[in-house]
Amino acid sequence: MKPIRELIGTGFLIFCALASLILIVINLIHLSLLHEQTDRIQSQILLTQLEIYKAENPLSDKPIPSAKAESRSMIVTAYCPCQKCCGKWADGMTSTGTNAYSVGVAVDPKVIPLGTRMYIPDYGFCIADDTGSAIKGDKIDVRFNTHSEALQWGRQRKTVSIFRE
Repeated sequence: MKPIRELIGTGFLIFCALASLILIVINLIHLSLLHEQTDRIQSQILLTQLEIYKAENPLSDKPIPSAKAESRSMIVTAYCPCQKCCGKWADGMTSTGTNAYSVGVAVDPKVIPLGTRMYIPDYGFCIADDTGSAIKGDKIDVRFNTHSEALQWGRQRKTVSIFRE
């Protein structure tokens, strides 16, 4: 019995291998484009959900009049509700059950009680409504809608106002 390369020729085998590789590359490009389109559509849906949530749950731009503000220098990092940031807890809800696509901040509840109103420069007024395993002491996480927004914020030191009633 002769080997297959002798029956059909080495050139034809190389041609088939190259054709297979080209088809694989085309399929990978196609999948990548589909993934990008899916991400874009999901981002648009999330932004629409955020706009609806903001309209239904407006936060005042002014602090609570009776509250006393405490200023504290803190490390402020950013996250979003995606699986990269939240891992297996990426279910669209915060640890207090609020919408994870709304403005909010994750805190160490031993330092800042959940429900506390805060002001973070360049972020705005928000409510402490989430926790995280890496959030300890004077570290907080501000929440953004998209991973790219969270990456853009990164990690910063800010003087945070904490309003205690």
